[in-house]
Amino acid sequence: MGQAYTTQSITLSHLIYRVNRNWDVWPIGFGAISGSVFINSGSSWKDNQRYQALTGVGAEVQIETIGFYSHQLPVLIGYNHGLDSQLGKDQVYIKLSAQF
Repeated sequence: MGQAYTTQSITLSHLIYRVNRNWDVWPIGFGAISGSVFINSGSSWKDNQRYQALTGVGAEVQIETIGFYSHQLPVLIGYNHGLDSQLGKDQVYIKLSAQF
């Protein structure tokens, strides 16, 4: 908690494979599969405190699924590792997003 904050992030992304095809029987398919690696850092502090950043590194794979031949549903699977010895922790996450 604090009155000021700062965040920094560096991300490198790369297309792994582009499927661009649905299966013949089901209206389900895949689009692009891509991967990313990242470094995030940030902190918040009050006026009487000193800045001390918390940093994490991680990787993500995004799979673009296609339903009913045209509706995209990106699935993001990621892993993050906190580098701080006391507050850092490992986290695996899955994120689904859709537009409507």
